[in-house]
Amino acid sequence: MENNPPQKKRALLITDNSAHASHARSVLGKHNIINATEYESLSSLNVIRKSFKDTRNTVFIRKSFSRMVNDWGPPFLIILDYRIDLGPESIHDSDHRKLLRTFFISLVIMMKKGELKNARINFILLTDKMDFAEMMNFQKNPVAILDILQSDNQEINNLIAGIRQDPAEFNRIFSIIALPNIAFDSSFEKAIIALIKENDTSLPAEQQVAADGATSPKPAKKTEPAEPPVAHIVFRINDTLAYVDGTKVPTKDTPALRSLAIGQFYVLGRWENKNQAEVAKSFGEYITKGIGEKRFHQNDEIVINLSDHCTIDATVIASLVMLFTKQLSMYNTRSIVVSYKNADILEKGSGFILIKKYVRHAY
Repeated sequence: MENNPPQKKRALLITDNSAHASHARSVLGKHNIINATEYESLSSLNVIRKSFKDTRNTVFIRKSFSRMVNDWGPPFLIILDYRIDLGPESIHDSDHRKLLRTFFISLVIMMKKGELKNARINFILLTDKMDFAEMMNFQKNPVAILDILQSDNQEINNLIAGIRQDPAEFNRIFSIIALPNIAFDSSFEKAIIALIKENDTSLPAEQQVAADGATSPKPAKKTEPAEPPVAHIVFRINDTLAYVDGTKVPTKDTPALRSLAIGQFYVLGRWENKNQAEVAKSFGEYITKGIGEKRFHQNDEIVINLSDHCTIDATVIASLVMLFTKQLSMYNTRSIVVSYKNADILEKGSGFILIKKYVRHAY
């Protein structure tokens, strides 16, 4: 086994997409995150598929997970396809989520045994268009993923039921980021950077790592645990096409996109203090410079939707003020459509009066 400094972050990468795997390895290396390959049952789909065929159970994965956690501690990051076809020899896997369930169940068992007491484990789940809306729900509230973890083992089901009654510890330990395959190249490194920043600012002072790799004490910062802010900007062009973060996505087999109004912008994910400037900049560029072949003119209606699939905090008011009163002032008709929850947040925030006339309620 390679002798890596224990303070280095480690990641597991399991994907059927070779292009995604290559890009992910490059980004992980750039940010000094080790792609852990010592445990083939956690990194090689060929080995995983063969082991499923030979054993017809998931015990080999749980043993490898326990070995990894014992050797190195819990992984900082797990990058995993949301659905993976384990082959015709796999059993009880009609929805192709057996591997996902096995990983989470293994970690849940460790959590209840106290083996993840100070851990923060981040999942980046790669999803196709069909699952995007469901994945955004998991990103918003990680404990919701327990709904797909039902097992033939009643003890595990009882354990999961107990976590549902008190989800705070689960949501503290686990974060989930949903990345659509179609936008992976443009979104993956942003997600990694956000995770690193979140991890480094939430560690106890004695565990924070100095830039040279040595451990050095730093003043403790009072921070609230929070999911890394990842937001996707979506614009539906017509019945068949939408743009997700500037990338074309067909809508024919994507219920999440087909439910969006044509010709309007949506924020899917978290738009808050840490990424408010980046999201606002993207909006400004998409609207003033165009998105794909679409160009916006003075008389076009500009609509930004902050729906139930978007989580905001009051700091985004500053960005909305800048957008609607200055950057987008040339457009005659512009509005912000908000859900009940987001309307309440905006209305209580400082500066709301400056954007009040643009706000429209979706309820």
